[in-house]
Order: sequence, then structure tokens, then C-alpha cells
Amino acid sequence: MTIQLTSAEKLVLTSLFGQPPAAGKAYRNWRARVPLDKIDGNAYRMMPMLVEAAKRQSLADPDLPRMRGVAKSVWAHNMLRLRGLLPVLAELRRSGIACVLLKGAAMFAREAEQMGRRCTYDFDLLIRRRDLLPALAAFEAHGFIQVGVRADRFEDNDFEALHAVMVERHRAENYELHWWPTPHLRDEAYIEGIFTRAETVNMIGHEVSVPSLADHLLLAILRAHGNRLEWALDTHWLLQQFGGSLDWQRFVELAAGLRISYRSMRYLRSLVGLTKVSVPPWVVTELGRRSRPVEPLEFLITERDVFQETRLKKFLFEATAIVLSEPALAASTSAASLCWKILTSRSARRRIIRAAVIEFRQDRCTLADVWRHHGSLGVDGPQHRVAFGAGWSLPDDVGRWTEKHRAVFSVPVDAPYGALCRIEAVVRPFLPCDRKTFGVRYTDGQVIRTVTLNAGLEYPVRWQIEARAIGSQNRRVLIAVELLDSGRPVDFRISSDDRMLGINLESARLLDWRAAV
Repeated sequence: MTIQLTSAEKLVLTSLFGQPPAAGKAYRNWRARVPLDKIDGNAYRMMPMLVEAAKRQSLADPDLPRMRGVAKSVWAHNMLRLRGLLPVLAELRRSGIACVLLKGAAMFAREAEQMGRRCTYDFDLLIRRRDLLPALAAFEAHGFIQVGVRADRFEDNDFEALHAVMVERHRAENYELHWWPTPHLRDEAYIEGIFTRAETVNMIGHEVSVPSLADHLLLAILRAHGNRLEWALDTHWLLQQFGGSLDWQRFVELAAGLRISYRSMRYLRSLVGLTKVSVPPWVVTELGRRSRPVEPLEFLITERDVFQETRLKKFLFEATAIVLSEPALAASTSAASLCWKILTSRSARRRIIRAAVIEFRQDRCTLADVWRHHGSLGVDGPQHRVAFGAGWSLPDDVGRWTEKHRAVFSVPVDAPYGALCRIEAVVRPFLPCDRKTFGVRYTDGQVIRTVTLNAGLEYPVRWQIEARAIGSQNRRVLIAVELLDSGRPVDFRISSDDRMLGINLESARLLDWRAAV
């Protein structure tokens, strides 16, 4: 079976969609195995539906009063989020900013009764990337704040590293603003298609936009590898309520265009087996026919997590992307023809070999090499803020954390070429176990220096850097740093965070400069 569910999750599904007496037996078995205080998050999100199932089967359950309390709380929180969202949607509409509801919010827009059946932690909205900052300003004008990362401090590459940002108000009204609808879908043409095909529906007296039924189902499948129980329930609802109106031919074409025909076939076939929902047989057949040879391998990697986050898995992802990027390879009709085309295609062969070398070779780059590889960093960027290259996290309220042993940043300076600049960087080093110092090696492309950041004297540390100004027009200093005392919080048993942390850079500015000697 494609959708890998636990035995407890299978009991939940049977409780909800099974026929008597199997549904009642499954519910009793689930309750006997899983105490209410120990249910997982997936089942908790389905609590209102489980209450309805118990009532429908006339089952006696001493925990039903508590379960009804959870169901009432789910409805109240969804209504609270809806009440907070509608004024902002109206303002976005007045400003000409298109917004399409996704996931649970789109479900509620199509059928308001679902707000009392489906627990959500936030509402998801799709906004064009160019409209993100004006949309954030509209939310902030209504008292919302950004949570986690700060999209208003993004650089272009940051939009590729993330797909959405969170805003909240009063810790209860939470919304995710997406510029990519799912983490792994970065197709501008398809995004525009979502807006073009979007449908307008009435949500408790207010007009809102939701994806077309074909897009709604496709987006559900694209995120199905995460919470599979939630996906099965939501997709069952979508097909049961609107399957007769869904443009199946368009769905097949969209799936083929995004190269997920094989995945769609496997998921829909499993959904029919799990919930007995109706899907036209020709759809599954056509999806199988439109699948490309590389799709089963891609499905194996993403669905089964066979290789987990290893170098092999990363290489396979990159190799798959290379194959799909070349039309002649992507159009192969069999695995044998695909392999032959790769062997006889010089460009594809070189790209795949290069991907293997990059992923599997030992990193022998020197700090000077890293500096040279980022020589253009900050050339075209804003001249009022630091530009971040490789090795940095997304921006948050404080700054950016380094994520690797090395990182690169560029600071704009008002100084002539070659001038020796004194830069003040405000940093917060990673200092576990009462450590007070942190070692850093850095270069400006000419000289390599080693310094010790002493947090015992002040925190955050004001680190003064000497570096030469470069650039023909926009002057800047380019700094490549090597973090000598970086570490992972999980290794020090202070949290489960397994990121490699070094320093957090809050700001950097020019103090003064002197002419080159």
C-alpha cells in the first residue's frame, strides 16, 4: 500500500469511513489502544470527526464530553482565525493584491461546516512573490507580526530557500503567506495558472478565491508525503463532495506538466483502497500511461525515505532534476532508453558527473577559495545593508545564524578602492556549557587573520574587522569567515536542534577607513 499509516491511524480511518459494525469495532479498538491524553497530533486534528463517528455509531465512551470540548475549541479557533483574516483580505483586494486560500482555509471556503470538523493551526494563503511585502504591510497594519523569519529582510536567494512566512496576532490568529504553494514546487508558470484558474466562492457572506478543483487536488497530492492521515481525510472529502464537478482531464494534464503523474496514480489508487472514494478508472490508467521513467525513482526517494538525508539521496535528487531539465531525456519512454540517452548525451553526462563530484568529494577549498568564489557578492545589492552569501540561515528578528563551518558576507562602504576599512560587526557567538570565547578565522582576500570573540567582556560582541575595499562602482568589503568553535546544540544536549551553529550576525557597518599605503 502506498500510503503508509500506523495501525492506530488505520483504525481512525475505518471508524470514520467504514460500515457498521466494522466502524464501531474499529472505534472501540482505537479507544482501547490509545488513551485520550496520549493521542498523537494527527488524531487530535480529527477529533470533531471522531465525535461524530461515535454519535453515528451510538457508541458509549466516557471520554466523549472531553472530546466534545476539543471539538468546540476547534470550531472556536477556526472562527477566530476567519474573523481576523476577512478584514485583511478585503484590504488586499482593495490594493489589487490577488490572494488564493490554500489547504484547510480553502476547504472551509468551499464548505463552512468543515470549520467544526477540522483542526487547523493556521490558515494558508497564496500570494504572488512580488506582492509579498505589500501583503505583509497590510497584515502588520492590522496588528500582526512576523514569526520566525523576517521576509522584509530577504534577499533574492532567500525566496528560493523557503516557501512561506508566518504572521500572527495575540498568539491565536496565525496565517502562513505562501509564494510557493508547497515546499518543493517552484514553477512560476504553474503559480500563475493557479491564479488564472482560481474560483470565487462565498465564505460566510464574503467573496474569497480558492484553487480550482483540479489544482486543489493536485496541491493535496504534492503535500501528501507529510501527514498522510490528514491528506487521506482531506482528499476523501474533496472527492466525495466535488468529484463529479472536477475537471479530471485538466488534472491529468497538470500532473503530467509537473511530472507527478506516477505519484498521483499511486496516491489515488491507495486512497480508493483505503476509503472507497470514487475516482474514474480511466484517470488512474492515464496517469500511469503519462508517467515518465524517472518518476518511480523520484517517488521512491521522496515517499519511502529510503536513503534519508544522506549524500546519496541529495545526489539522486540533483541527478533527477538534471534529467527532468533536459526535454530529450525527460521524454524517454523507458528506463533503457533513458540510460542510453544519458550515456550518449555529453552535456547530461557531464552535469551528472559534476553533481556526483560536488556531493561526494571531500571539501578541499581553502578560505581564500571561498572568498574568490563569492567575488561578486553585493555588487548589485542595496547599498544600505549587508549582503549574505553561502553559509547563512534565513533572517529573523535578531539577524542571521551561520549554518556551516564557513560563511561569506559583504558590507557596503563609502571608501575608495583598496582603502583599509574598519568594520564593526555585532555578533552573538554560539556559547554552550558556559563558554565565554569563540574563535574565528577570516580573510578579505588578501590577509588571513584569526581572532577570539570574547563574550565575557560584552554581549553581543562588537567585533572589529580590518578589510580592504573592493568594487569598481559600489564599494564594499567582502569577508569570508571560518568558524573554529562551531557546534550543534544536540551534541551538547541543550536541545534537539542538529544545525551547525557558529555566530549570529546582527549588523555590520563601516566605522572609518584609511587610504592604502
